[in-house]
Amino acid sequence: MAPKVVVGYYPSWAYYREGAGKYDVQDIPVNRCTHLIYAFTDLDTNKLLMKPHDDWLDMELKNLEKFTQLKEKNRSLKVLLGIGGWNDSRSTKYSSLVANPASRRTFANHALKFLLRYGFDGLDLDWEYPGYEEGSPRDKQGFTAWVRELKEVLAPKGLMLTSAVSPSRSVIDRGYDIPRVAEHLDLIFLMSYDFHGSWERKVAHHSPLYPEPGQNPEFCSDFAVNYLIQKGAPPSKVAVTTQSYHAMWGRESSDFNSPPQR
Repeated sequence: MAPKVVVGYYPSWAYYREGAGKYDVQDIPVNRCTHLIYAFTDLDTNKLLMKPHDDWLDMELKNLEKFTQLKEKNRSLKVLLGIGGWNDSRSTKYSSLVANPASRRTFANHALKFLLRYGFDGLDLDWEYPGYEEGSPRDKQGFTAWVRELKEVLAPKGLMLTSAVSPSRSVIDRGYDIPRVAEHLDLIFLMSYDFHGSWERKVAHHSPLYPEPGQNPEFCSDFAVNYLIQKGAPPSKVAVTTQSYHAMWGRESSDFNSPPQR
């Protein structure tokens, strides 16, 4: 049986929240997790290399160093550095990176130095998503090559490589060669959330475990996990992730006929 994995993403922008919502690195309960991921670094549009998302917070306040120092409180903890995220993925730069072999090699070597410099245990890829938005039909092939070449550089130094993956059938089919990608990833973090949201007129749970009556049966963790495994992902490498945020609906008229989900 594979060891239990409990992963937590730390959104660095939580530092700027006001009041009780403010959440600093020191607030993370390190003994409750096996893996922690710092979200996120960005991809430099011109150089196609990793760069801090927030120079003041990450560098001046030394947030990256504070994050890796959490291992002093939990010696078995693995801390990874994430790159990407929803906002940083909204351009063609990731497509440009993975399409160019020379750029991929340069990125991998630079990423290795970056991770070692700050004491991270690995890299988490959070490109949302290959082949979508302003992406290219060639992204699927390019992403596979990127993952393989990153693993070749990181593994000899004992560093992990993981990736967040969409729960959507269409996104998986378009962007991921699951058997080949899974071969080189240590863990796959299935983004089992945002199945429903404020863009809909009916209230529904944003991260249901199983299908809800009257909803698309594919919009749940159960379908996403099984589909990913069906496509070739080893079950031992798949970790289901969810979010602790919530959405609020304002009732402006009486034609909203779904009861709140509990």
